[in-house]
Amino acid sequence: MKVLVGWCDPTCEAKWKEVDLSYRDIPLQSWLGDHCFIKKHIDSDLIPLWIKGPLDIWHKILKQVKTERNARILRWPVYDRDFLPARMDKRFTQWSQKGITSYWKITKNNELKSFKQLQDNYNLEKCDFFRYLQLRHYYNKSIKYLEEDEAGILKILLDSSNGRPPKKTISKLYACLQTERKCNKTYIKTKWEKEAKITINEEVWLNICNSVIHMSSSGLWKEFSWKCLVRFFVTPNIKSKYCNDTEKAKCWRNSGNVSAGHFHIFWECIKIAPYWSEVIKEINTKMDLNLCCDFTVVFLGNLPRN
Repeated sequence: MKVLVGWCDPTCEAKWKEVDLSYRDIPLQSWLGDHCFIKKHIDSDLIPLWIKGPLDIWHKILKQVKTERNARILRWPVYDRDFLPARMDKRFTQWSQKGITSYWKITKNNELKSFKQLQDNYNLEKCDFFRYLQLRHYYNKSIKYLEEDEAGILKILLDSSNGRPPKKTISKLYACLQTERKCNKTYIKTKWEKEAKITINEEVWLNICNSVIHMSSSGLWKEFSWKCLVRFFVTPNIKSKYCNDTEKAKCWRNSGNVSAGHFHIFWECIKIAPYWSEVIKEINTKMDLNLCCDFTVVFLGNLPRN
């Protein structure tokens, strides 16, 4: 994604960018608003793999309805295959040479600028007025934002096109992707509640998630604790569904359980229960605490705030 930001940013000067932009006569920046056009080139052998890579990632993001629709603002009228007048009238090529490139450049507050403004800024002639009407009609029908995104990936590309690339680009892109995925861990809480036959309120769940983050300075143990919390490991129950074999759902410790899920494997199994009793007893003795041997406290990490 950072490559796309570099393509759009006119202040970015790099040899790799010169090489990328030299492969086709049509500017790569103008492709970013047309997912069908991108798909066509991803499937062909006309461009090298290091250009296909970023385009493929962008194409997957564009599959979201809102993103695909709003990203059309990145198109250039002269190269817009859906804008028929540009395909029949070479005058739009001259517009491009005068500086009328992408749609975002000639809009303000989601509206196409007036003909007078374009005439003053780009030295258009009176005979261009009809072409302007054609462009305005097409813009209002097919390009105009359905809903403006103030903090999404498209905003980053538009700011970069204006010569204002974000600082810490990778972090900003990552944050946008995570937000658009609408990641939510509530479904994990629900699974624990169902298996353990308990109720975990929102405050407790937040405390559990925070405990995992702050429980150790070791990245290795943080990762392991997080994997336990989010039910990362494959249990006999999960394996039986993969293999379509109910026999494989039995507890691998031969405890007699015929449907061993995460709660059983990590807590309930009669062969591991004594281990947890010893662990909590030792902690209470050494640290002079009085923690109860409870699943949400010992395993999930709902520790007292003090």
